[in-house]
Amino acid sequence: MALPEKFRGPLPARWFARLVLILSGVVWLGVGALGLFSTEWLADIVDLRLDGASALAEFRAVYGGLFCSIATLHFVAAIRAKWLVQALTASIALDIGLVAGRGFSIALAGAPGPV
Repeated sequence: MALPEKFRGPLPARWFARLVLILSGVVWLGVGALGLFSTEWLADIVDLRLDGASALAEFRAVYGGLFCSIATLHFVAAIRAKWLVQALTASIALDIGLVAGRGFSIALAGAPGPV
């Protein structure tokens, strides 16, 4: 897929796209690091009980490993011009999926309490 003209040169749109990817990557990395290294604290914040090794492993895999991998994708795409459009599209899809999952959960179980 060829990059649109606005992403080919050193135009503000290209730098803005990189900034969005970097800032989003920082957020994903922050939550991922908490998922890996402060697992019980993060689980408590989101009101989850991790009883046993399997629950801890699953939580670390998603909140730690997956989130850090998504952050890495964002950072690499920010420095590879050929990946900008695809990475922004993937980032938007991830965000839409999270919002849709939250909305579905609220529809089924009601609004969560304060975090």
